[in-house]
Amino acid sequence: RSFDVAVVGAGIVGLAAARELILRHPSLAFAVLEKEQEPAHHQSGHNSGVIHSGIYYTPGSLKAKLCVQGAALCYKYCDQKGIPYKQCGKLIVAVEQDEIPRLKALYERGLQNNVPGLKLIGAKEIQEKEPFCRGLMALDSPYTGIVDYKQVAQSYARDFQEAGGTILTDFEVTNMEMAKESSPGSEDGKAGIFFPQFFCSKH
Repeated sequence: RSFDVAVVGAGIVGLAAARELILRHPSLAFAVLEKEQEPAHHQSGHNSGVIHSGIYYTPGSLKAKLCVQGAALCYKYCDQKGIPYKQCGKLIVAVEQDEIPRLKALYERGLQNNVPGLKLIGAKEIQEKEPFCRGLMALDSPYTGIVDYKQVAQSYARDFQEAGGTILTDFEVTNMEMAKESSPGSEDGKAGIFFPQFFCSKH
């Protein structure tokens, strides 16, 4: 079979990329190639499951912007698809006096990154939220959550297939070669573009 676009690897990154591409370019033929028997078999299905709120990254950086926007989009997508998650929040705790300035600096960084709901709390509020936790001060991040990213990846896979994409599992890419470049001004419209050819083995 022949495809216009092939994505190698059906982890959450590959599936998210393939899903977005097919939604933007529905006239093209897309495939995702996966050597395992199911999507999200490796790291995508074996991670911490945290929906990070975006506190830590340098203000103004692309990482900070993408983390904050990505968290919002993740919650929205899970709501749309009925994927369970828990917006459980997180406490970053200072247990020594010399940690308090660093905690406050982290709080200011989170505010600059537009992380929702951030606040500094004292020892009493820490125990109210986490009875077995002790600290002098904590940064309360209520927007942090947890989700099963394997379910998210599987939902991306369904979206991709419903949009007309093909997922080939148990199908390992063993080699790639670059096809010859089209001649300048060729009628096929592919001048100046290299096209990889995938050599795959079906287990």
